[in-house]
Amino acid sequence: MVGMLFSLLTLLIASTADAACTSPAGVAGNLRFIAPDLQFCDGTSWQTTAVTTTATSCTTAGAVTYASNILSYCNGSVLVRTDGATNGTCAAGLAGKVQYDTTNSQPQYCNGTNWIVMRAPAAPLPPSSSIFSYTGANQTFTVPAGVTSITVKLWGGGGGRGRTGCSFPNSGGGAGATVGTLAVTPGQSITVLVAGGGKVGNANPNAGGFGGGGAGSTESGGGGGRSAIISSSVEYMTAGGGGGGGCNNTTADQYGGAGGGAAGSAGSGANSGGGGTASAGGAGASGATAGSQFTGGAGNSGYGAGGGGGYYGGGGASATSNMVGAGGGGSGFAHASVTSKTLTPGSGAVQALSGDSANAGAGAGGTGTGSTADGANGRVVIYY
Repeated sequence: MVGMLFSLLTLLIASTADAACTSPAGVAGNLRFIAPDLQFCDGTSWQTTAVTTTATSCTTAGAVTYASNILSYCNGSVLVRTDGATNGTCAAGLAGKVQYDTTNSQPQYCNGTNWIVMRAPAAPLPPSSSIFSYTGANQTFTVPAGVTSITVKLWGGGGGRGRTGCSFPNSGGGAGATVGTLAVTPGQSITVLVAGGGKVGNANPNAGGFGGGGAGSTESGGGGGRSAIISSSVEYMTAGGGGGGGCNNTTADQYGGAGGGAAGSAGSGANSGGGGTASAGGAGASGATAGSQFTGGAGNSGYGAGGGGGYYGGGGASATSNMVGAGGGGSGFAHASVTSKTLTPGSGAVQALSGDSANAGAGAGGTGTGSTADGANGRVVIYY
């Protein structure tokens, strides 16, 4: 380390405000006071020193003091400490002296024992992220060099709404969300499954969403699929899909069950499917299919809604006169190795963590007309 020593009497160099170190000439280590900051030249531009404001009053702006092993300057009203991290030892006789460390481009002073860095710490860089949207096929994330952990946010797919011509076409269930941190190795290949939303009940059969959503019928919606993170055939994180909405010609009562959470919700009203749990698929209504691992149950062949996909899928629904049941929601999951994990269920047609800045409407249950009658596709965001 090459350094230049200054006494306190020669620290400050008068200068006007200037972004580059051009006035005076760009000599690394020059210091100046531009109210209210003490700044130093790193050879290219002026940088701010470390700042810890004290309650000690002062009046001479720019005056530098060294007391109690701390170098401070006056900002015009109070003393501001400049002590940051330590950077090696120094001789007791150099106490109060300032040195410019040309290796690390930073000024530092000796407190009689150690060199104390005066440079303000750099602001932490925001995490990088990769956003995965629905494609209808598995996608791949390769862990970048130097990355040893990732934080993942997943939303399942929303359930499709009941048939448009029904007196009460009930909404599909909102998807669940799963968030957690996973240890990884650089170059590791991770399969990313992004859920599709279930379709509105106007097709025959009405498709469930990609990721295991159960099929609905002409009267009721398909279940939303699950979103998942998989590596070496191990499913580490899953967000459950919402169940498809039913159809009722008497009252608005057959709503798709929301995705999990640790468990999905059952569809509401008569003839509806059960929610998937942490260890079993949701029960199917009479004539419908129960949920199974990763897959929501299909509605009965005539009318019932499909269950949402999940770690365990929601059950499919059936129907009686004027009451077409809704599908159950699928469950969420986080592997034991996942840390800082949260599994949040949807609520009615509203997806979990709908206010999260990364959500962008993913996983909403189908409620409206046209394209919004289908459940919204899921989403996966990986931070590293």
